[in-house]
Amino acid sequence: MIGKAESIGAWSGVAFVVLFFLGYWPLAGFLPPPAPSLSPLEVATLYRDHTLPIRLGVFVMMFAVVLFIPFSVALAEQMRRIAGIGPAMAQVQVIGSCITMTLIALSALLWGVIAFRPERNVDLTALLHDMVWLIFISPGPPACLLVAAFGFAVLADSRSHPIFPRWSGYASLWAAVLFVPAQMAIFFKHGPFAWDGLFPFWVAFTVFTAWVLVAAALLKRAARIQ
Repeated sequence: MIGKAESIGAWSGVAFVVLFFLGYWPLAGFLPPPAPSLSPLEVATLYRDHTLPIRLGVFVMMFAVVLFIPFSVALAEQMRRIAGIGPAMAQVQVIGSCITMTLIALSALLWGVIAFRPERNVDLTALLHDMVWLIFISPGPPACLLVAAFGFAVLADSRSHPIFPRWSGYASLWAAVLFVPAQMAIFFKHGPFAWDGLFPFWVAFTVFTAWVLVAAALLKRAARIQ
């Protein structure tokens, strides 16, 4: 039963990626992200012209976020089996996941708030728009926490047949490092450190997606072996 539950958790991670991407891009149309340099009128026009797609995207993204919970719990259950720092890192990983998903869910809800009354004052719409995009980028530090906790737990597994391969521990630590520049988005409206730039969005988005899919595959493998 434990292996089956963790297998479900692994598939939940995959479903999270698929559903969130569906809501974020084909529906809401936020790929690429709107530039931080847009004027208040341009921002208001964006939400007026895409009101229904954004609402539908928010609807799907909120369900996607929920699916990260069983994935995180299943990953933590495997981490707890690692002697030493495994149980502690499992708790850290779950807390980091909760903070990360809370900020992402809040972002989705704020997109919904903006699209709920697209006729409101353009300056207020622009304020909410800035708020939601900076919140959406801000999970960098808690995301660092959850992937680094997994990485440290993997590297602490000294058994001849560890639960997770050691390369996944090193890859997780590198992923944590790549999330750090995302916080620079608060200082820039243009360039690679703006919220639509290389580091805060494209690198962080790609690395986090890849990490979830790889971790889900390794979790499925561990559940099958056990």
